Amino acid sequence: MQTMSSKLFVNQLRLLHIGSKRQMSDTGRKKFTDKVSEAVQPENDKSGYQKVKESATDAADKLAKNVQKDSDKGVFQKISDTLSGNKK
Repeated sequence: MQTMSSKLFVNQLRLLHIGSKRQMSDTGRKKFTDKVSEAVQPENDKSGYQKVKESATDAADKLAKNVQKDSDKGVFQKISDTLSGNKK
């Protein structure tokens, strides 16, 4: 179960994301806030559906990352790729 502080952190990231201008080049990429939410939630609390969905969206995100130029990435996508080690 997510702690209150982790929920607050995720909500703050969502507000930042909503307030930022999302570039069209991020189409097909997993949202930064979704990645954080998934990472914060313990595996024991996830349903089978959530685990399969995460695996599928992670795979699609990695594929999209490989075809997207760094210069076309939005701010949050650059941060996410750098933090997760997914930078080309």
